[in-house]
Amino acid sequence: MAIVLRSGTLVATVTTEGGPVDLAGTRRLAAMLVKRIEQAQAGRTPDAGLDPA
Repeated sequence: MAIVLRSGTLVATVTTEGGPVDLAGTRRLAAMLVKRIEQAQAGRTPDAGLDPA
């Protein structure tokens, strides 16, 4: 599974390998990464975590 995120001018790529794909978990991971990227771009310390399933 590969996730490519874009927030403003920043592009992030996350790749996982092995095992079955957890689509819901992957979507939660992507949402958390976008929040962390936005926090860092705003000059804040990234503290966003995974939302519970």
